[in-house]
Amino acid sequence: MLTRYPGALWKPTPNHTPGNQGRKAVVLHIAQGGFDSSITYMRANGVSSTFIISDGGTVAQLVDLGDSAWGNGLAWCETPEDAMRAVGAPWQGIGWYCAHKHKVTPTWPGLTPGINPNLQTISIEHVGKSGAARPRAQLAATVRLLAWLAQQCPSLSPYVPGQTLIRHADLDPTDKPFCPGPAFDLAAIAAEANAAATPEAWQRVWTRRGVPLDNPAFAIPQLYKFHFLDLGACVEPERYLASGQLSIAAFERGWIYYVAATNRAYLGPALPSGVTL
Repeated sequence: MLTRYPGALWKPTPNHTPGNQGRKAVVLHIAQGGFDSSITYMRANGVSSTFIISDGGTVAQLVDLGDSAWGNGLAWCETPEDAMRAVGAPWQGIGWYCAHKHKVTPTWPGLTPGINPNLQTISIEHVGKSGAARPRAQLAATVRLLAWLAQQCPSLSPYVPGQTLIRHADLDPTDKPFCPGPAFDLAAIAAEANAAATPEAWQRVWTRRGVPLDNPAFAIPQLYKFHFLDLGACVEPERYLASGQLSIAAFERGWIYYVAATNRAYLGPALPSGVTL
């Protein structure tokens, strides 16, 4: 199992517990703030998420996948002494207590009495405000990350909304009822992530509009497979320009071009520095 997400910014935090007790779900959060400011806030306030994703789809990893972030914590308390020792809360009966010093009633069926859910979940924080529409780039990055997590942690796959893919509100409906908010359609996200977790997913998306994929090993398809959720289906096959020095393929939400001089493919629109036609 890989413990660092390829391409993610590594922003380590001391706010974590070494190790874990299995992976039962991924929990989606909304940060109610910006990228750097949320990382700073979490670090300063004794909390963390495993990952955070920016509006533009940049992913930062704060906690190694083998360890447990402090973003979904609850304490199972059976006595007044348990409640006071765990979270400093007055006794409200047997059950789950949160850091806000009161009892909560989680709806997630995967909780194990006596085990802090931090130890059995992975957290993905998202830049933004609850209730606001989320950029496609951010949601696509979430799907890509979920697909990768499913490959590293088979116990998560396939994603089932409310079971292996949940909201923070499913753990704490009292204090976090709108986390991450209505912009996160768990059913749609789970369906995309489950499809993307299969090796041939990018090829199916490429051909969805009827454009054949003739040479999967070529530079444009090889770059496309890392961005297919952002780009969508191919709408115009690769065609050559400038006497064969440039080729381009168009997609539903962007395009990719290949430059013979560098023998590389690039996402549009700008040519790489130093390249002229």
